[in-house]
Amino acid sequence: LMKVRLIIFALVALHTFVSCSSEYLIEGNSSVTKLDGKMLFLKVSNGDKMIKIDSAEVVHGLFRMGGEIDSAFLASLYMDDLSIMPLVVEEGKVQIKIDDGRITASGTPLNEKLYEFIAKKCALDDRAYEMERKESRMIMDGKPIDAIEQEISKERKMLSKELDLLVKLFIQENYENVLGPG
Repeated sequence: LMKVRLIIFALVALHTFVSCSSEYLIEGNSSVTKLDGKMLFLKVSNGDKMIKIDSAEVVHGLFRMGGEIDSAFLASLYMDDLSIMPLVVEEGKVQIKIDDGRITASGTPLNEKLYEFIAKKCALDDRAYEMERKESRMIMDGKPIDAIEQEISKERKMLSKELDLLVKLFIQENYENVLGPG
């Protein structure tokens, strides 16, 4: 009777343990022809090292990875030692698109949030680049340095405040998941 109870307990514990895991699927497509035939690796940080947890070969611009996970975590997609993009490995199907102008991950809630943040940050980076070009044009046009400095300084402060607010809100909104700390 004791052995039967032990076996039943072990089966219930095993079922509970197995049912806690969930599956992830990463499907990607790329229009970058030099990726064809290359191996892509999904890596996670472990201290100062990056550890491979999955891999896939790019064939005709398509690749696929999948497996079981216990909980969502941040990872990076690598080609050899070159990090291509960050992503969240979470339950569900992550769609990755890689082309010459843009890299995105979508299809799961945390990846949607991450890439919405990245798009907003890129827009701010573009504005900062344009500000530098504007400053150069003003100098080339012969405007007084004091006037240039005053105008550009004011714009830099506003842009810096926008960036700080974007980052703070992102961390606050994602404090309870892997994106906040990451």
